[in-house]
Amino acid sequence: MVKVSAYVIRQAVRFCEEGYSQREIGRFCQIGKGSVFRLLSKAEELDLTSVELDSMTDSELEQRFFPSRSEPRRDKVVPDFRKVHDHLTHTHHRSLMHEWFDYREQNPDGYSYSRFLDLYRQWCGKFSVKPVLLRNEEPGKCMYIDKSKHSDLSTYQNIF
Repeated sequence: MVKVSAYVIRQAVRFCEEGYSQREIGRFCQIGKGSVFRLLSKAEELDLTSVELDSMTDSELEQRFFPSRSEPRRDKVVPDFRKVHDHLTHTHHRSLMHEWFDYREQNPDGYSYSRFLDLYRQWCGKFSVKPVLLRNEEPGKCMYIDKSKHSDLSTYQNIF
């Protein structure tokens, strides 16, 4: 849900109680019709009226509509970046992409590749470790093929 100010929430609920359409409320409050729908649905879910909203402070109202996560998400397994870093430093032809593939094989619902990279960079910064990148190779000298993706390598015989 788009986070809007407490004033806009109060106005939207008040206009709804007065019988205005969601399109009109969106125009008055300068927010999209979808945002109006989500705000009104949330107010209905919380069983809040404009009178109750007026009695709340802005911070209380925003906390009710937009509860923040005090705890980080625990539904995804965080990779062991010490192990990842060790693999990268001790194996010449290993990249973060390879490590991510291994991580996703073990955790199919794990982090996306971009989030994996962000977490690795954060880990490196936290422990003052330089990120390891695949060593520079001479162009055209070496080619990497993921054999698990290409079980029939007969099409690649011309390359070798």
